[in-house]
Amino acid sequence: MRLLRLIALLAGIALLLLSVWSGLAGARERQRSDLDATLQRQAHGASLALEAYFERARALTLMLSRNTAFGAFYATPGARIEKVRASGPTIQAANDALDYVEQLYPHKIGEACFIDRIGAENARVVRGVRARVADLSLTEAANPFFKPTFALRVGEMYQARPYVSPDTHEWVISNSTLVPTRDGTKQAIVHFEVTVESFRRELVSGLNTRIVEGLTGAVVIDSGFPQLLGGTLGRPTDRSLVGLVRDEGHIGLLTLDDKRMAVVRVRRQLHNANDWSVVVSAPAVAGFALGGVGWRSAALMIAALLTLGIASLSFRSYQRELRRRALTDVLTGLPNRTLFHDRTRQAVLLKRRGGSSGAVIILDLDRFKEVNDTLGHRYGDLLLQEVGRRLSSCLRESDTIARLGGDEFAILLPEISDADAARLAAERLRASLDQPLVLEGISIQVDSSFGIALFPGHGLDVDTLIQRADIAMYQAKRHQSAYVVYDTEHDPHSERRLGMAAALKEAIEQRELYLHYQPKLDLATGKVKGVEALARWQHPTLGPIEPLEFISVAEDTGLIKPLTLFVLDEALRQTRAWADAGHDLCMAVNISARDLFDPHLVDAIADALERHCVPAEQLELEITESTVMIEPERARAALEALRCMKISISVDDYGTGHSALAYLKNLPIDEIKIDRTFVTNMSTDATDAAIVRSTIDLARNLGLNVVAEGVEDETTLNHLTALGCTFAQGYYVSRPMPAADLERWIDDVGGAIATAAA
Repeated sequence: MRLLRLIALLAGIALLLLSVWSGLAGARERQRSDLDATLQRQAHGASLALEAYFERARALTLMLSRNTAFGAFYATPGARIEKVRASGPTIQAANDALDYVEQLYPHKIGEACFIDRIGAENARVVRGVRARVADLSLTEAANPFFKPTFALRVGEMYQARPYVSPDTHEWVISNSTLVPTRDGTKQAIVHFEVTVESFRRELVSGLNTRIVEGLTGAVVIDSGFPQLLGGTLGRPTDRSLVGLVRDEGHIGLLTLDDKRMAVVRVRRQLHNANDWSVVVSAPAVAGFALGGVGWRSAALMIAALLTLGIASLSFRSYQRELRRRALTDVLTGLPNRTLFHDRTRQAVLLKRRGGSSGAVIILDLDRFKEVNDTLGHRYGDLLLQEVGRRLSSCLRESDTIARLGGDEFAILLPEISDADAARLAAERLRASLDQPLVLEGISIQVDSSFGIALFPGHGLDVDTLIQRADIAMYQAKRHQSAYVVYDTEHDPHSERRLGMAAALKEAIEQRELYLHYQPKLDLATGKVKGVEALARWQHPTLGPIEPLEFISVAEDTGLIKPLTLFVLDEALRQTRAWADAGHDLCMAVNISARDLFDPHLVDAIADALERHCVPAEQLELEITESTVMIEPERARAALEALRCMKISISVDDYGTGHSALAYLKNLPIDEIKIDRTFVTNMSTDATDAAIVRSTIDLARNLGLNVVAEGVEDETTLNHLTALGCTFAQGYYVSRPMPAADLERWIDDVGGAIATAAA
């Protein structure tokens, strides 16, 4: 009897301990999983922020070196000390250039300077204050960036390890590059310093984030400890990190000294002396202790069985929770990509057996990155949650909304009659986001783009439908439309467009494309002020292809950059040829949004101008109004860099986008081109005439030139002249023509039209 009781006692205790252990272990694993996800997200975010700084620093450094002020300093006669002491326009221009780079990187750059090859400063700006001649240093050759920078080739950038700036007395990281010269000699460098403290402020969050040097394990930046003047760099070396960041096997998640850590190696760039890793840590999830148990075997058995039953129910609940989490987006609570795929697959299978149409809609938030960059990721998460709630409120019970990732959502409408009904649904969804979202007292306006694919018409498998809805969404984003229904004509993966893409790539490489030029007539003088370069393509089998079509293919396939570089090179070559023949014409070249935001654009243009010996003042870049409005602040920075080179900027298709001229006045532009849709009918349509007149008046008051496109008759030309329009362009003035024909036109025909216009 005693033996049975003992067996019952031991069985009860074992079952009780097993059930308690099972429940606590499950909770512990969930805590670990959540902590690991948070650590990885923070570490990857910090590493991406540092990589973005490296890229931006490189672009700013190279842009600064291209400024003509530094080359002009050496082109000016006289000894260095004479030019520095004279404080004339040459050295003032150099100071202006240094000043400008501080404005592009506010509250981060402490010092920027222009240094001679002997180690003497020619100019220096510290926190916006220009150094006096007497304060300029003659011993910069001793600084850690000096020799490595002079060892570079032109166009390369050196980033030094942290050091204490002799000017600001703060720990800084310097970025420096050679000043390019026509003869290829290494005359000078420019560099600027970014404070270590500015990095630390961006890393402050609820978790401890450290930037660790890969070679020594030294902590360069600790998010919890400000970098004080006169203090040592970062924190003392953490011995637990020595060797950790050197060993690639430790990159990822690990537990060390009762701390859970996520380690991410920051991608290095050429000539970057900093080999850093990001370490984000938090206390590891603690273990658990088991409490005592009673001594009555019967009571323990009952308690054990009851606990086991509860544990079983808890386990099943936990399993259900795991399944739910596997199919649900953790942030918004909406279905995730896996569940959306499954429901869409079931809806498509039903359509195969007959029934009405269905639709898949892909939604992407415009400029969502600005919210994260400006307000932080926490507000970005709140925004996504509120967007999910608003969109869900517009749907029927049979519909499904899912978050696919980032700021992208998908909607399944299994019962939709046709494309018009799908458009109405998209309009209803878009309208739900019209009112600003108020997040903890901050009002945020959300714009969105919708792409629609119908089944069975556009596909009968889930991946195809999502891909085609995604293509339509990017068409909506590109054309600033609220929503677009998929069309094979705009599909970059259609057979015709794929074939055209391959042929276009070859045509660009073999220089088989050619340019026509359309004149711009100065209405005040009656002379041709310049021309616009327009690409043309004669396909070997398809014949002449409209520019809109092959340019769209180029944008969709990544060929827009080589296409733009070809047009730029050919246009500048022709500009030089005309100048040699006695025709000094300004050349206008169109660039796309992808071109404008390319960090290498400034370098490419500078190289082309130098190669063809064309002054920058003779080049004009045309961007569409919609391009400017895609990312206004980023566009402003890019345009400022181009204006520093003295290149003119023109806004094309004005009036077709969503901006106001009052906004455009804040951008560094010289000219606007009124879209042809307003100009063509202005002689017969009073509304169009009023729009043109008011645009010309306001633009001229803002100091901008105005070009009227689409001038088709003499009446319109004379009307524009009377209104004070600056330039005219259109078929009445001249159609686009080859270079040789344009020369004859200027000599033989241009004068007659100019006389009529005057």
